[in-house]
Amino acid sequence: MKKDKGVGFVYCHVEFIGAANGVWKTPEFDPNLLLVSNLCVATSLFRHEAFDQVGGYRTDMIYGFEDWDFWIYLVEHGWRGKCIPEPLFYYRKHEASMLSNSQQNRPYLINKMIEHHKETYIRSLNYVLVEKDKLFFQEHMSNYFNQSQLQQVMHSKAWKAIVFLRKVKDKMKKVVGSRNA
Repeated sequence: MKKDKGVGFVYCHVEFIGAANGVWKTPEFDPNLLLVSNLCVATSLFRHEAFDQVGGYRTDMIYGFEDWDFWIYLVEHGWRGKCIPEPLFYYRKHEASMLSNSQQNRPYLINKMIEHHKETYIRSLNYVLVEKDKLFFQEHMSNYFNQSQLQQVMHSKAWKAIVFLRKVKDKMKKVVGSRNA
Protein backbone atom coordinates (compact mmCIF):
# COMPACT_ATOMS: atom_id res chain seq x y z
CA MET A 1 0.00 0.00 0.00
CA LYS A 2 2.97 2.27 0.55
CA LYS A 3 4.14 1.73 -3.04
CA ASP A 4 0.76 2.25 -4.72
CA LYS A 5 -1.39 5.08 -3.37
CA GLY A 6 -4.36 3.87 -5.46
CA VAL A 7 -4.62 0.67 -3.42
CA GLY A 8 -7.19 1.28 -0.72
CA PHE A 9 -7.30 -2.20 0.76
CA VAL A 10 -5.31 -5.43 0.79
CA TYR A 11 -6.49 -8.95 1.48
CA CYS A 12 -4.90 -12.39 1.58
CA HIS A 13 -5.63 -16.08 1.25
CA VAL A 14 -7.38 -17.69 4.22
CA GLU A 15 -6.65 -20.94 5.99
CA PHE A 16 -9.76 -22.51 7.52
CA ILE A 17 -9.41 -24.56 10.69
CA GLY A 18 -12.00 -26.20 12.94
CA ALA A 19 -15.29 -27.45 11.48
CA ALA A 20 -13.86 -26.95 7.97
CA ASN A 21 -10.22 -27.18 6.91
CA GLY A 22 -8.42 -25.97 3.81
CA VAL A 23 -7.18 -22.83 2.10
CA TRP A 24 -9.38 -20.30 0.35
CA LYS A 25 -7.19 -18.94 -2.42
CA THR A 26 -8.79 -15.57 -2.88
CA PRO A 27 -8.57 -14.36 -6.48
CA GLU A 28 -6.68 -11.35 -7.76
CA PHE A 29 -8.62 -8.15 -7.37
CA ASP A 30 -11.27 -7.61 -10.03
CA PRO A 31 -13.83 -4.84 -9.44
CA ASN A 32 -16.47 -6.59 -11.57
CA LEU A 33 -16.01 -9.94 -9.84
CA LEU A 34 -16.40 -8.14 -6.51
CA LEU A 35 -20.02 -7.47 -7.49
CA VAL A 36 -20.61 -11.21 -7.89
CA SER A 37 -18.62 -12.64 -5.01
CA ASN A 38 -16.80 -11.33 -1.97
CA LEU A 39 -13.12 -11.61 -2.83
CA CYS A 40 -11.87 -10.27 0.47
CA VAL A 41 -11.87 -11.35 4.08
CA ALA A 42 -13.29 -9.19 6.87
CA THR A 43 -9.78 -8.83 8.33
CA SER A 44 -8.43 -7.10 5.23
CA LEU A 45 -6.41 -3.98 5.82
CA PHE A 46 -7.64 -0.66 4.46
CA ARG A 47 -6.49 2.92 4.44
CA HIS A 48 -7.96 5.14 7.15
CA GLU A 49 -8.40 7.80 4.47
CA ALA A 50 -10.47 5.39 2.34
CA PHE A 51 -12.61 4.39 5.33
CA ASP A 52 -13.33 8.04 6.12
CA GLN A 53 -14.07 8.88 2.49
CA VAL A 54 -16.91 6.34 2.23
CA GLY A 55 -18.19 6.79 5.78
CA GLY A 56 -17.17 3.35 7.03
CA TYR A 57 -19.45 0.35 7.26
CA ARG A 58 -23.18 0.74 6.68
CA THR A 59 -25.23 0.27 9.84
CA ASP A 60 -28.10 -1.46 8.03
CA MET A 61 -25.95 -4.51 7.18
CA ILE A 62 -26.56 -6.02 10.61
CA TYR A 63 -26.93 -9.63 9.44
CA GLY A 64 -23.60 -9.81 7.62
CA PHE A 65 -21.80 -8.92 4.37
CA GLU A 66 -20.97 -5.47 5.78
CA ASP A 67 -17.36 -5.94 4.73
CA TRP A 68 -18.31 -6.94 1.16
CA ASP A 69 -20.59 -3.91 0.94
CA PHE A 70 -17.72 -1.75 2.22
CA TRP A 71 -15.26 -3.05 -0.42
CA ILE A 72 -17.73 -2.13 -3.17
CA TYR A 73 -18.06 1.39 -1.70
CA LEU A 74 -14.28 1.74 -1.78
CA VAL A 75 -14.17 0.72 -5.46
CA GLU A 76 -16.97 3.16 -6.29
CA HIS A 77 -14.81 5.90 -4.80
CA GLY A 78 -11.83 5.01 -6.98
CA TRP A 79 -9.89 2.70 -4.68
CA ARG A 80 -8.43 -0.62 -5.80
CA GLY A 81 -7.85 -3.80 -3.86
CA LYS A 82 -4.72 -5.95 -3.86
CA CYS A 83 -4.44 -9.65 -3.07
CA ILE A 84 -1.46 -10.96 -1.14
CA PRO A 85 -1.38 -14.55 -2.47
CA GLU A 86 -0.54 -16.39 0.73
CA PRO A 87 -2.58 -17.51 3.76
CA LEU A 88 -1.88 -14.86 6.38
CA PHE A 89 -5.18 -15.28 8.21
CA TYR A 90 -6.47 -18.33 10.06
CA TYR A 91 -10.23 -18.56 10.31
CA ARG A 92 -11.68 -20.93 12.88
CA LYS A 93 -14.88 -22.24 11.35
CA HIS A 94 -17.57 -23.04 13.93
CA GLU A 95 -20.79 -24.89 13.21
CA ALA A 96 -22.76 -21.69 13.85
CA SER A 97 -21.04 -18.44 12.94
CA MET A 98 -22.10 -15.08 11.58
CA LEU A 99 -20.91 -16.18 8.14
CA SER A 100 -22.98 -19.36 8.33
CA ASN A 101 -25.94 -17.42 9.70
CA SER A 102 -25.61 -14.77 7.00
CA GLN A 103 -26.35 -17.47 4.43
CA GLN A 104 -29.89 -17.69 5.84
CA ASN A 105 -30.25 -13.95 5.24
CA ARG A 106 -28.43 -13.96 1.90
CA PRO A 107 -31.38 -12.83 -0.29
CA TYR A 108 -32.08 -9.91 2.06
CA LEU A 109 -28.40 -8.95 2.23
CA ILE A 110 -27.84 -9.16 -1.54
CA ASN A 111 -30.91 -6.95 -2.07
CA LYS A 112 -29.52 -4.44 0.44
CA MET A 113 -26.19 -4.35 -1.41
CA ILE A 114 -27.94 -3.85 -4.75
CA GLU A 115 -29.88 -0.94 -3.21
CA HIS A 116 -26.64 0.57 -1.91
CA HIS A 117 -24.82 0.16 -5.24
CA LYS A 118 -27.69 0.32 -7.73
CA GLU A 119 -25.86 2.34 -10.41
CA THR A 120 -22.78 0.12 -10.21
CA TYR A 121 -24.86 -3.05 -10.55
CA ILE A 122 -26.84 -1.57 -13.46
CA ARG A 123 -23.60 -0.70 -15.31
CA SER A 124 -22.28 -4.22 -14.75
CA LEU A 125 -25.54 -6.14 -15.09
CA ASN A 126 -24.51 -8.30 -18.06
CA TYR A 127 -21.26 -9.33 -16.38
CA VAL A 128 -22.97 -10.07 -13.05
CA LEU A 129 -25.71 -12.19 -14.67
CA VAL A 130 -23.24 -14.20 -16.76
CA GLU A 131 -20.93 -14.84 -13.79
CA LYS A 132 -23.82 -15.79 -11.49
CA ASP A 133 -25.06 -18.18 -14.18
CA LYS A 134 -21.60 -19.76 -14.42
CA LEU A 135 -21.46 -20.22 -10.65
CA PHE A 136 -24.97 -21.69 -10.54
CA PHE A 137 -24.18 -24.06 -13.41
CA GLN A 138 -20.91 -25.20 -11.80
CA GLU A 139 -22.66 -25.86 -8.49
CA HIS A 140 -25.62 -27.60 -10.14
CA MET A 141 -23.39 -29.80 -12.29
CA SER A 142 -21.15 -30.60 -9.34
CA ASN A 143 -24.18 -31.79 -7.35
CA TYR A 144 -25.43 -33.75 -10.37
CA PHE A 145 -22.10 -35.53 -10.84
CA ASN A 146 -21.83 -36.25 -7.11
CA GLN A 147 -25.30 -37.85 -7.19
CA SER A 148 -24.41 -39.75 -10.36
CA GLN A 149 -21.18 -41.05 -8.84
CA LEU A 150 -23.02 -42.07 -5.67
CA GLN A 151 -25.53 -44.04 -7.76
CA GLN A 152 -22.67 -45.75 -9.61
CA VAL A 153 -21.05 -46.77 -6.32
CA MET A 154 -24.32 -48.05 -4.86
CA HIS A 155 -24.95 -50.18 -7.96
CA SER A 156 -21.41 -51.56 -8.10
CA LYS A 157 -20.61 -55.19 -7.29
CA ALA A 158 -18.17 -54.09 -4.60
CA TRP A 159 -20.84 -52.07 -2.77
CA LYS A 160 -23.34 -54.93 -3.02
CA ALA A 161 -20.70 -57.29 -1.60
CA ILE A 162 -20.08 -54.95 1.34
CA VAL A 163 -23.82 -54.72 2.07
CA PHE A 164 -24.14 -58.52 1.85
CA LEU A 165 -21.18 -59.08 4.21
CA ARG A 166 -22.60 -56.60 6.73
CA LYS A 167 -25.90 -58.49 6.73
CA VAL A 168 -24.05 -61.79 7.26
CA LYS A 169 -22.04 -60.21 10.10
CA ASP A 170 -25.22 -58.89 11.77
CA LYS A 171 -26.90 -62.31 11.52
CA MET A 172 -23.82 -63.99 13.00
CA LYS A 173 -23.84 -61.56 15.93
CA LYS A 174 -27.49 -62.42 16.60
CA VAL A 175 -26.78 -66.16 16.48
CA VAL A 176 -23.74 -65.88 18.76
CA GLY A 177 -25.61 -63.51 21.06
CA SER A 178 -28.61 -65.87 21.40
CA ARG A 179 -26.30 -68.81 22.28
CA ASN A 180 -24.60 -66.80 25.04
CA ALA A 181 -27.90 -65.70 26.56
